[in-house]
Amino acid sequence: MDTQFYREVISSGRHLWLKNVKRYTSHGFTVKYKALKKKKVSQCSPLNVKNGNLTCSDDTCQLTCNMGYFSLRSTVLTCVEGNQWAGVFPKCLSVKIVGTTKNQSMGRVEVFVDGQWYAVSYSRGWTIQSANIVCRMLGLPNATAAPEGSIFPSTTRYTLMQVERCTGHETSIFDCSVRLLSNANNYGQGYAAGVICGYVRAKVEVKATSPNKMQPIGEVLLSVNGVRAPLGVNNWDKNAMDVVCRMMGIEGPHDAPPLTMLLEDSENGVWVDHVKCLGNESSLLDCDHPGLRNKNQYSLFGSYEKALVACGQMNLTLQLSRGVNEQDGIIQAYFNGIEGGTDFQTFSSADLLVNGNVACRMLGLPTPAYHIGGIRSGNFPGNWELVLSQVRCQGNEKFLLDCNYTITSASFHSFYFLSVKRQILICSEGRLVML
Repeated sequence: MDTQFYREVISSGRHLWLKNVKRYTSHGFTVKYKALKKKKVSQCSPLNVKNGNLTCSDDTCQLTCNMGYFSLRSTVLTCVEGNQWAGVFPKCLSVKIVGTTKNQSMGRVEVFVDGQWYAVSYSRGWTIQSANIVCRMLGLPNATAAPEGSIFPSTTRYTLMQVERCTGHETSIFDCSVRLLSNANNYGQGYAAGVICGYVRAKVEVKATSPNKMQPIGEVLLSVNGVRAPLGVNNWDKNAMDVVCRMMGIEGPHDAPPLTMLLEDSENGVWVDHVKCLGNESSLLDCDHPGLRNKNQYSLFGSYEKALVACGQMNLTLQLSRGVNEQDGIIQAYFNGIEGGTDFQTFSSADLLVNGNVACRMLGLPTPAYHIGGIRSGNFPGNWELVLSQVRCQGNEKFLLDCNYTITSASFHSFYFLSVKRQILICSEGRLVML
């Protein structure tokens, strides 16, 4: 089978077009070159270029793209013998940022090719230099991030182009190394190149927070120019939590340790991960991090956990539910007003009774606790975010938070959530109460 294409070489200061014929055999192939003579433009088939105009001389045509369009590959076509156009046929392409209605300087990068919009692939070639060129093409400030773009809305489900090896000095991204995929790939909502041009305004919010705004508890949502996403948990520590609380105007000390939960939507992932804070920064973006949604640096699939935060002082209240009377039932905990759980099933029976005495005292009920046991949580509907666990009291404390304890998130228990016991407490004066 023969394949033919044309290439331009320079010989003695002259530009020559050569016909390259590859003849494949069972032992390999041979290459033969034949010099091609230029012909008048009128002898070649008419050209029809969308979104551009051709200016022709004797044997060549020069392509000029319309306003807002940029050329891909060479802009010069030469008519050669055989009444054919030599070179790679050029295209005039357009680019846009598909973002939110409030901010058109941040979003997915899409290109207009042959009458249809396509996403640009998020590959290892998509860098801050690539993003800078897109911003410049659209008359916007320089890029501050080149994120993976699945977090933004999209007008297409198809990805057609990969952009690589941009230096940042090109007039358009089509001047970089561009590869048009042979077939548009249906990547759905993922793996699309994104860009943020200009200033980044970041703030944090807490989802499922407590009524007291100075004691928020819940999932950390990082808002970047109005677009919200969770915060990854790699390097999530007390320093990072201090910065998050400071961004909400809450200084320490903070009673709860750093917490995490499983990320339900692992495809869209998080805004930023692997953040390393000293603890004195005024914003998370002032900490050391690999970049907003820079999945080339850490993982194509992002984080599978999200960060939780509990700022300020932790207040714990208890209630008994589903009991025979007001002195017995299942212990229900509330952390700063947020419903949670307790898990005492770590130590001996004596430790459990001591813990139960303190719990009864918190509730203003008689002591000693007559019984503290457990039921399978599958028999009791509970979907709390925080769990008071590993509680160990001396017995004379007034509150459980005066004891040794650990606060964990429900996701730490999720792998055995249907088998872990929840506490039944009976505060009585020697009466046996059957639940």
